[in-house]
Amino acid sequence: RSGLDPMGKPIGTDFASFWTASQLALEGRPADAWDMVRHAAAQAARFGKDAGYAAFFYPPPYLLVCLPMALLPYLASLVVWLGVTLAAWLHMARAWIAASQAPSPGLLPLLAFPAVRVNLGHGQNGFLTAALLGGGALLQPARPLVAGVLFGALVIKPQFGLLLPVYLLFARDWRCILATSITALGLCLASLAVFG
Repeated sequence: RSGLDPMGKPIGTDFASFWTASQLALEGRPADAWDMVRHAAAQAARFGKDAGYAAFFYPPPYLLVCLPMALLPYLASLVVWLGVTLAAWLHMARAWIAASQAPSPGLLPLLAFPAVRVNLGHGQNGFLTAALLGGGALLQPARPLVAGVLFGALVIKPQFGLLLPVYLLFARDWRCILATSITALGLCLASLAVFG
């Protein structure tokens, strides 16, 4: 089977979960992404029953992010996912370095960061999450509405719902709080409209 490593596991193990959730949603069965038996069966059908299982532990707005993934074959989709999210993370990281007025270390040290290798190896969403969080924090003082949109998009990782409100309340940035809330609510309503 294509898309398996020499040990018979999916290349980009976490991404196998996202791609399978996309496949189910595109087939008109979005709720099956959270049904472990059906989600596991769909993964086994694609990768084989001995490939292991990666569950889908994300809220409905994340399925909106995943939705187009299965429009491409698995490996092509993984390459696009990693390329786009890595580019977003690199843009954010370079912006932070420029804002600190430190000399640019170049691309190689950024790519050598250990979390980059882990994220690439597992097809995780860490590049996307870091780009949203870091980009929002960088933009928040000067462009609070844009920062709020980035922060609100983190509704895909609900644990940030504990961190961000505290940060924004201490900052007393009401415009950013409003933009964050509207974006998060909008993404939740959009997922409800799309998936039911």
